[in-house]
Amino acid sequence: MSITDWIQFWLALVTSILAGVSVVATWITISQNAKTNYENSRAKLLFYVDYIRANDRFFLTIKNFGNSLGKLNYIKISPNLNYQKIPGYNQKHNLLTDSKDIVLAPNQKVSSWFSFRNYPDKIFDVEISYTSLNGKKSKSFVENYKIDLSFIDDVESLSHYVIDCDDDKTALVWIDNQLAEISERIN
Repeated sequence: MSITDWIQFWLALVTSILAGVSVVATWITISQNAKTNYENSRAKLLFYVDYIRANDRFFLTIKNFGNSLGKLNYIKISPNLNYQKIPGYNQKHNLLTDSKDIVLAPNQKVSSWFSFRNYPDKIFDVEISYTSLNGKKSKSFVENYKIDLSFIDDVESLSHYVIDCDDDKTALVWIDNQLAEISERIN
């Protein structure tokens, strides 16, 4: 073999190796893009406690923060919530946290009143299971997190009423806050 043949052989070998590396890199990139696209388009359900300042009420809320339909499989909360632990409340109702098979569109939420004002428990462990209904790629997820409402005892006031306003400027700030909260609720 001549030197030219050896050079051609090595160039062919290097070219083949580079082609193989390019194929692998392309496959990895396509896989990562598919995973990123799925993560960006899937449902993301979250359970949280919402406080509406305007009417001084708490709500148990389940919201889909994702970009596709999501179906709630279950919510486990420990310690369990119980309307009977609310001082002075004697009605019997099912809790929103006992619900299953709720389908939520993107940015849709469901809420149910629940008072934490004098509720004995303040820290909750939450496990929520849901399925992202992403066309043919439905996939179930389980999220675990903690909700800590102990800050409620440290807040001097959870609501502001017009009678709390000492001057016009304070009243206007209060009105502005209420309008901002209404705007948040609409969006």
